[in-house]
Amino acid sequence: MSTEHINWDDPHSINADLHCHSTVSDGTLTPEALAQRAAENGVRVWSLIDHDEVGGLARAAQAAAHLDAARSREDGGRHPELTQGPDIPHSAQCPL
Repeated sequence: MSTEHINWDDPHSINADLHCHSTVSDGTLTPEALAQRAAENGVRVWSLIDHDEVGGLARAAQAAAHLDAARSREDGGRHPELTQGPDIPHSAQCPL
């Protein structure tokens, strides 16, 4: 993921959603619809982290790339960056 367009000195300028779930796990939107919604809402960085599942990542990445290419042709700007990773259950992170 390229982050050169993000102003890290002003974290309030970053519109990000780093905890999205799709219909691949328990979300209500498809990976493609999440990419579309991120673009429509000015999200700069978003992450698809479905529960115990990575099956939606390729779909989300393809949709995000398509949206980025289409919008860049229209306005020359950069659009949502997708980060990736499964949502690991808390029990797996902190075994007692």
